[in-house]
Amino acid sequence: MDRNTVVSISPSREALVLRQTTLQNAGMNVVSVLTPMQARFEIQMGRCGNLLICHRLSAQAADDIARLYRQYCPKGRIVLITNGPREKIPAEADVHIPE
Repeated sequence: MDRNTVVSISPSREALVLRQTTLQNAGMNVVSVLTPMQARFEIQMGRCGNLLICHRLSAQAADDIARLYRQYCPKGRIVLITNGPREKIPAEADVHIPE
């Protein structure tokens, strides 16, 4: 597991670019993906460390990706980026922070 690796998922290209730039400037290796299918691929390939889930993803997709991440990366950290109050936060999320 590489603590400097982040898999960032968001259906928003703009959000991905902003987060990737910010994290890379902090020394992180970032893999940005637009779809749950792409995220599944990266997770199954062993890209562990940290998972960044955007609030723009559906609650069901966020839950599915978080569960899969826990299976493949049990020691990884899951961060949910929120947009204010959110009805459902994946149980596997370690922390949720506002955008």
